[in-house]
This record gives sequence, C-alpha cells and structure tokens, in this order.
Amino acid sequence: MKAHTMPKDVEELSAASVGSAMRETRKPVGLTGLEYRKEWNRLNRDRTRAAWRRYMERHPERKRKIPRDVVSKYRSERRHKDKGRYYAGWENASQRQTRWTAKETELLVTHTGTDRELSALLGRSISAIQHRRRRMKTDESANAQDQRQR
Repeated sequence: MKAHTMPKDVEELSAASVGSAMRETRKPVGLTGLEYRKEWNRLNRDRTRAAWRRYMERHPERKRKIPRDVVSKYRSERRHKDKGRYYAGWENASQRQTRWTAKETELLVTHTGTDRELSALLGRSISAIQHRRRRMKTDESANAQDQRQR
C-alpha cells in the first residue's frame, strides 16, 4: 500500500497556516525564554490585549497598576511634606550661630521633655540641640581619657 503524500505547494501552505505565530518567529530569530515571549506579544498585540481584557473580566478584584505620573506626583508631594516637617524644627531658631551659655547647657542636661519643647524654650533648632548633646558626650569622653593618662 502506498503512503499518502501531499503536493509540495499544499504542504508549505498547511505548515504556515497550522504553525502559530510563535513557531514562525522562533525559528528565524532564534529567541528563547522571555525575549521570545516579548517578541510574540509585540507581533500579536491584538491577541494579547484581548486575552488581558478577558482575564480582567473574569477577575474584577484585581486592581490595575497606578499610572507612573500619578505615583511620581504623589512622591513629590510626599517629599515636600517630609521636608516641611524636617524644617519645622527650625522655626524656634532665633539664636542662629550664637555660643551656648552655661545656663543653656545646664537646661540641656536637666530638661526631661522632648527636643521640640526644648527648642521652643532655648530658641535653638532641634538639630542644634542634638549636635550640642553629641559634642558634650565626646568632650566628656576626651576629658575622661586625659584624666586616665595622667
């Protein structure tokens, strides 16, 4: 019994029509993995969009991503608020670049409230108070080392 064979022109047509767009793009381009999928999506945008719409219809609980322009606007507003909050500690700084008095230093050591309250009392910024406190600690440790060496 003789095997059934197709004519050459019919065989080529059927291979092209039966083969998916993926197989057609894969062979000549030689793509693998994610690159191959991206290329297929690029070549078949209408099919990809239709599949995405069907998926979203079936899964309404899935939220869409927030557009980048909205996110960047939110970030810039947030940064602006944070910056305002940071500089709010400077509003009490009436004594810019003046030396610390003994009374202020004593109040710095004995005060039990927050740095913001202390800032209002002294008229200095919160960062100035924190820097002074750090400097006092380093000075104390330097004095202690000097006394140990003697």
